[in-house]
Amino acid sequence: MENKNKMKDKPTIELAAFASSLKYEDIPEEVLIKAKYLLLDYLGAMLPGNQELMAKILYKFVNKVTGPVESRLLGMDTKVGAQWAALYNGAVGHLIDMDDIHWPSVTHAGVCIWSSALAMAEKTHASGKELLTAAIAGYEVALRIGLAVQPDHYVRGYNPSGTIMTFGSAVVASRLLNLDPFKTAHAIGMAGVMAAGNKAHLTERCMTKDYNSGFSSMCGILAALLVEEGFTASTDELENPCGFLKIYGERTYPEELTKGFKTMWNIMGTGQKLYPACRCMHSSIDAILRLRVRIDYHQIKEITSRIFATGAYIIDDDRPWEGNKGIMGARFSAQYNMAVALLFGEKGMWDQYDADKAMEYMKMDEVRELINKIKIIHVKEWDEDTEMYSACEVNVTLNDGTHLTEEMPNALGDPDNPIPYSDQVKRFKNIVSVIGWSKEKISGIVNNVLGLEKIDDIETLMTYL
Repeated sequence: MENKNKMKDKPTIELAAFASSLKYEDIPEEVLIKAKYLLLDYLGAMLPGNQELMAKILYKFVNKVTGPVESRLLGMDTKVGAQWAALYNGAVGHLIDMDDIHWPSVTHAGVCIWSSALAMAEKTHASGKELLTAAIAGYEVALRIGLAVQPDHYVRGYNPSGTIMTFGSAVVASRLLNLDPFKTAHAIGMAGVMAAGNKAHLTERCMTKDYNSGFSSMCGILAALLVEEGFTASTDELENPCGFLKIYGERTYPEELTKGFKTMWNIMGTGQKLYPACRCMHSSIDAILRLRVRIDYHQIKEITSRIFATGAYIIDDDRPWEGNKGIMGARFSAQYNMAVALLFGEKGMWDQYDADKAMEYMKMDEVRELINKIKIIHVKEWDEDTEMYSACEVNVTLNDGTHLTEEMPNALGDPDNPIPYSDQVKRFKNIVSVIGWSKEKISGIVNNVLGLEKIDDIETLMTYL
């Protein structure tokens, strides 16, 4: 390892020092509470995904390649090597598109952070406090890196779940392996080498969309494990002229990397989803749910929704049933989800948790007819401001010329429009009940997650999963 004096005044080193030295006692109570509910959110997003095709393929794969039996595949009563558990849980956790999002950094942090954290905590028999501290450190490092390269990183076609989140996962694993600041810096350097992912999957709605999250979770663990054995990497990965910021960004903001340590907690800016669909359309769904009480859908001539252009590109699909898109066609079609919301209200959106029901909706004549009347407007200037990524303006024109408008500056679940914690518990119970888990098992998960600080060995929680 390098001389410590040579490693000062580098953002990479500062991030590593912050992550490795963070103490549970240093973390404000509201941040700890937020983290516990984000873990609950992650489990609600991950567990239903076990029923889908990609999950079954990955299940067979990780059971073929695994080494030591260390960490469980959540909801499957099967243990594999920690890195393989992170791969599976991370990919499946993104499958139904319910995982959290931090709009300023344009990252789905939780699915990657918690997949790595739970796998490594189980491997190392960490306590609940150790799990929380590691996860929060991972969130903070990853979100800061995201802030340093966005929005250009996203607009250029990178998938932050595969790129940025590799760093967060590496920090989580380093923390749970008790690596010192200098080894943690090497792990961050390793993460930079492994960071990969793009949005090419959107054209064919293929499985690599979800694989990005699992891959970064796995690679973060591998980075830390390699460094633990003595492997070295660049300790200036983030600021190096050939490093992450330079290569993966165009306009970058390196000052975001170290701004306000222990006073600014970016995790508090993380939002949650109400519907299993791409976040870019959630404000449009919210707007439609508000408008539907004032509309007879038979009288609709046209509906338009204005959103930021890059997001519109992802979700603008008025033929989600064509090709081999399957359930991803439903989850990535704004027109489909707006039509279902208008025709069937909140019940229709809850039905989207069941892939079979969603596919039934997509075949309905009423849904398809309404889809033909919905247009997504790509607002290019909104791409320059991540605060507009959650906004929309929905306009409805009726056959008699009546115009109705609903503006949503934030989707429900965003930090400025939050879901109350009590409702988050109800939401988790409702989601997990879809897969047939008992009330006793569900209550065991909730009680242990919300009481993590009391757990001496995370196995206490994992037995319920």
